[in-house]
Amino acid sequence: MSMTNATNNIYNTNIYTKDNNSKYNTIQVIDDDSINIYSIYHTLRVMFADIDNKIKRLYKKMDKLIKLGGPSDVKAQTYDSPKASSSIVENVSQYYQDLVDVKNEILNQEKERNRIKKQIEDVVETILDIAKLRKNDIEFIVFVEHHVKGRRLVDISKNLYRKDTYGRKIRYDYGYIRNVNSMIIEKMRQM
Repeated sequence: MSMTNATNNIYNTNIYTKDNNSKYNTIQVIDDDSINIYSIYHTLRVMFADIDNKIKRLYKKMDKLIKLGGPSDVKAQTYDSPKASSSIVENVSQYYQDLVDVKNEILNQEKERNRIKKQIEDVVETILDIAKLRKNDIEFIVFVEHHVKGRRLVDISKNLYRKDTYGRKIRYDYGYIRNVNSMIIEKMRQM
């Protein structure tokens, strides 16, 4: 397959947020149905982290709203310097509407986070199935062990062996495993 033929037959699948403003990833599927599983896994993990951070910000916003609407903290009063009273909600119906809106947004984001979590679990299951078929592919082994299972590269290099021409087991060098991991990271960034 020529290079021009491969570039002409690429199909893009764009993943957008709800407001269609920010694009998370472009998954490229080439003619031979090979896809960049590294990029898909990385993209889902980034999306999960983004939504998780957004949920944390929404909870903080809700805490501020609750604090604004609740009774103010009891403090000792000094009558020497008169100050403005603590913030009191003036429009109660607007306050409750804001609180309901934030809570609904949290629920929507949690549903989205659970959906992405399920997708990550499905991709991990697929990756582990592929790993069973590619037992000798060092790049895929490093990807599974380091990025999916979270093992350190040093530990991976200590446990991975190859056989030389005499059938002796030879450990992979840590520097080589790091280079393989660098190639994986580059493939993850390809979008």
